[in-house]
Formats: sequence, structure tokens, C-alpha cells
Amino acid sequence: MDHYKHADEQSRFLQTSSSNLVINEQEALQEHGIATITCLLSGLEVFSKTSEEQTKYLRVVKGLHGLHVYATEYWTEYLLSHAASAGGLDTNSSLFALAYRLADRLEETVNPTTTKEVDSESRMLDERLITLRQYITLYRQVERALKARSLKRLEAELLQEHGKSH
Repeated sequence: MDHYKHADEQSRFLQTSSSNLVINEQEALQEHGIATITCLLSGLEVFSKTSEEQTKYLRVVKGLHGLHVYATEYWTEYLLSHAASAGGLDTNSSLFALAYRLADRLEETVNPTTTKEVDSESRMLDERLITLRQYITLYRQVERALKARSLKRLEAELLQEHGKSH
């Protein structure tokens, strides 16, 4: 089942009269965004320093790797959902501050001479990306993440199709 469809069904169930728990979608998306970006920042700090090996292993064993994979895949979704909401991107929010901090850190790690940029697609990867255009560094990093994600999906689909044809 599609991740978003499943989450939407859960959200509707929790907001029915049989449930006394009310979920505010925008607050939930912002909290998820904060958690995913904080995870990515933590990973950059722990694995870029010469920390004790035992500390690194414990973090991985406790699930940092799994959460890091999730955060890498979905941080852009949480940020874009927040930016495209009725209230727009709150530049005073923790989500915005963390996202910009992550974008700055990612910008530092990119070597323009060795980075292979994908040619811009004729259509925008995600129409919500336009909401970030005024925040150049953040826009550029979200765009890179979306391009990488779409390339991974295309590669997986091609491999799957290749496997079916043989």
C-alpha cells in the first residue's frame, strides 16, 4: 500500500467520532520533518568526526541507520508539505531552521568539480519546490535530493522490468 495513502487512512480513522484523539496534519508533518532533519544532522556529526568506534556501533545498532535511510527519503516531503500548506513556510520555525542548517552542511560536502548534476527535467520534479525558490541553498539541496530519489526509483523500476523479461 502506498505510504501516503496508508498514513491518510490512519489520520482519518484517528479523527473519527470513535477516536477522541485529534491530529493536526500540518503540526504532524512539521514534527516529522524536524525529526528527520535532526537525524540527518546527527548522522553527519557522528560519522564525520573521529568518534569512538563503540559509540558509532551503538548508534547504528540502535537503529540510526534505518531512521537515517527513512530521513534521507522523506525529509524533502515534510519540508515541501509544510511549505505548500495554507500558512506557507514559517521561517521562524524549528523545521525551517533545521532544514536550512542541513542544506548548508550538505552544501559544504558537495564538490562542484566532482558532482555529476542531472540535467534539469522539462517538468518540475515537484511543483511544491517553487515555494522554496527564494531560499537558494535550501532549494538547491531539496532539488538534488528529489533528483536522486527519482533516479533511484527509475533504476529500481528498470531492474525490476529487466528481471521480469528474463
